[in-house]
Amino acid sequence: MKIGKCVWMFGVFFPALVVAQDDPEKPVWQMSLEEVREITDPSGTGRDLSPPVWPGDARAAFLFSLDVDNEPARLVSGERDRAALSVREFGARRGIGRIVKILDEHEVPATFFTPVLSLLLAPEMIDIISRSGLHEYAAHGWAHEHAANLPPDEQRQMLKNSVDRIEQLTGQRPVGFRAPGSSMTDITLPTMKELGFIYDSSFMADDQPYELIVNGSPSGLVELPPAFNLSDVALSIGPSGLYTPREVLQQAKDAFDVIYKEGGMMIFVVHPHVSGRASRIVLVEELIRHMKQYDDVWFATHRQAAEYLIETSLGQ
Repeated sequence: MKIGKCVWMFGVFFPALVVAQDDPEKPVWQMSLEEVREITDPSGTGRDLSPPVWPGDARAAFLFSLDVDNEPARLVSGERDRAALSVREFGARRGIGRIVKILDEHEVPATFFTPVLSLLLAPEMIDIISRSGLHEYAAHGWAHEHAANLPPDEQRQMLKNSVDRIEQLTGQRPVGFRAPGSSMTDITLPTMKELGFIYDSSFMADDQPYELIVNGSPSGLVELPPAFNLSDVALSIGPSGLYTPREVLQQAKDAFDVIYKEGGMMIFVVHPHVSGRASRIVLVEELIRHMKQYDDVWFATHRQAAEYLIETSLGQ
């Protein structure tokens, strides 16, 4: 399978798939089932890892994600205008502090998917994130680069370098990864295995955890799937966003109520430069307050969830 350049859509980069190795212009309706599977199967959806119960006999689990993209996500796409970049700089300067303050006050752990360049540009974020000891650092590329645009050797080296440098800067060695721009290639998951990752949080084939299939075989990698409709992405489209913060909040509450009844897991993703705005921070605090109404919800980092699923589900 080959993956082409990324495209910008709804405030997020998406990888553009090249539909066939031998004839990239061949439309999918002219392809054989085997050719379609060459595209869809290499990194496939394995067994459901949903546990019968969560730690502490909790009925449901909630994982809070932050994609700390800041300026690198725009720099990698070619943006050089200083005023435009300042919109992203807000994430480090003000937004992350607002969000972490709420998380720490409510004792809600979170996972920070952080490009190395974001930490190098604003190392003061490390003290803010690390102060409480609650939170996890996870890998999100060196500069929010898109794997589909890199030669295999360079992609592999950048992923290794990002893990090493995050450990050097924060004292934590990442064991989880979220693909910048949702962009992966055939070597991404095998490289993650080589580097000792235990989970990924990029694929969206389910809204509950599952095992990833790599090259046709169970990989042992836990997928903790995010979802575009369970994030603050809708707030970042256009000057004022596609939806208001309270509309996104209501959608998140409704989703959690369903997942709670099912005994499942919910991941919610925010970006400090988006949800850290004074007009949008209500989304973070009110969502936490809503879930705190239940006395049997397990709040965990992605690492904690992955380790629990490896112990209880992958071992079966």
